[in-house]
Amino acid sequence: ASARAIEEACEPHIATGNNPGVWLGATLASLAGSGRDKLTLVTSPPLAGFGLWVEQLIAESLGKDARGIVPITGEPLVEANAYGDDRLFVFLKLAGDESRELDTAQ
Repeated sequence: ASARAIEEACEPHIATGNNPGVWLGATLASLAGSGRDKLTLVTSPPLAGFGLWVEQLIAESLGKDARGIVPITGEPLVEANAYGDDRLFVFLKLAGDESRELDTAQ
C-alpha cells in the first residue's frame, strides 16, 4: 500500500479492528509481553535506509529503561535454529525487488 493509503487507514476515526497502526502496536506489545522483545527488520536493498529509520524510531519509542522492544537491522540472516524464541521477524520488500536473501528466508 502507498504511504498515503496507510496514513488514511491509521486515522483516529478508523475502527480499532480496521486500523493497521493499532494492530501493529497491539501485536508488538503482546509479543514483547510474552518475551519476544527483539524486532528483526529484514529489508531489500532499496529499503535499507527505511529500516534504519524504523530501528531508530522503535528504539527511541519502545526500548526505554532496559524494557520494551529492541530493534535489529542489517544483521545477516542465518539458519532459523540459531535464533532464540525472543524474536519477531519483519520482512520489507518493494514489489518487483529481486532479493534472494528475502525470497529464500520467507
